[in-house]
Amino acid sequence: TNVCIWEPLEHKLLSAIPSHHAENIFSVKFVNREKQIISGAGDGEVRHLDISSSSVLSAWRCHRHRVKRCCTLEDDDNLIISSSEDGTARQFDVREGHTCSSTDSGCSNTLIKLAACSIKSINSNPTRSYLICIGAGDEVARVYDRRMLSLTDASSSESTKELARYAPGHLAYQEKEEYEESFYNPTCSITWCTFDPTGNFLLCNMGSEQIYLYNVEGKAKVVQLSKMSTHPTATQLEERVVYAPVEFDRTTSLVKEEGNQHYNHQNYNQAVNAYSRCLAKYPNSVVLLNNRAQAYLKRQWKGDQYAALKDSLTAISHRPGIQRSRTQAGVVWVH
Repeated sequence: TNVCIWEPLEHKLLSAIPSHHAENIFSVKFVNREKQIISGAGDGEVRHLDISSSSVLSAWRCHRHRVKRCCTLEDDDNLIISSSEDGTARQFDVREGHTCSSTDSGCSNTLIKLAACSIKSINSNPTRSYLICIGAGDEVARVYDRRMLSLTDASSSESTKELARYAPGHLAYQEKEEYEESFYNPTCSITWCTFDPTGNFLLCNMGSEQIYLYNVEGKAKVVQLSKMSTHPTATQLEERVVYAPVEFDRTTSLVKEEGNQHYNHQNYNQAVNAYSRCLAKYPNSVVLLNNRAQAYLKRQWKGDQYAALKDSLTAISHRPGIQRSRTQAGVVWVH
């Protein structure tokens, strides 16, 4: 198998370097000011290649299973972190020699270990290179702080403690108690994850599901929904006066009515689209938020319950005493 270097604008092959990997190559990265290349492959090896001489400088055989991704650091492209389906992420420095251990405990270059699933993707934060994100064989994206980690062997049965976890609200997550050798086809798994150029957002592709964007700077907030009384209090009556209905312009009113008609005819997807068009102009409208939340609940696509809850909580934040928003939020929690 070769590592090919292309000039994409001219569609020109510049070089084909023999990697001597025994199986498919899943990941390649330039290192040492783009003079060299790191490759990870299905044979479980990470190889260090020189571009000018088309030669293999090093071959590291620390991983027990396929190496899916390799990443470099924004401020030091000599430091490499590889991730594998054996559940480990290992760190290498191309400036230092490395000889793989022959002991049962393996090499002492394990930066991250998951005891229950494989690691399918890994990337570093472009603005804070000490932050590492990984996508694994489950629904959870994990973020680690390298400053809090130390290199060890892979003999420990415990998972490395992460800095933060991110998962879609509508997907159930359960820890796997024991590592399974064949744990490569879970119900959901993150096949790719990366930070955006600002380092504030985390983009994840969930295999056989959807794509998610998480705000890694935002703090999670626990929302408690108090039970509403059948008889409104004086405060709630006052709120009904203070929060006057929003007057829509003619175009928005027509689109809203169009959404209502779609909803009444059980065309819930079109109803969601119509209400979303209105919300683009009136994002704080409690009526529109509640209408779209109800349409989400009826449409029942993957993630719709989560989207309905988000709209209901937004409506509650604008008008705390409104019963309909709390009822819809309660329906989501029950489901």
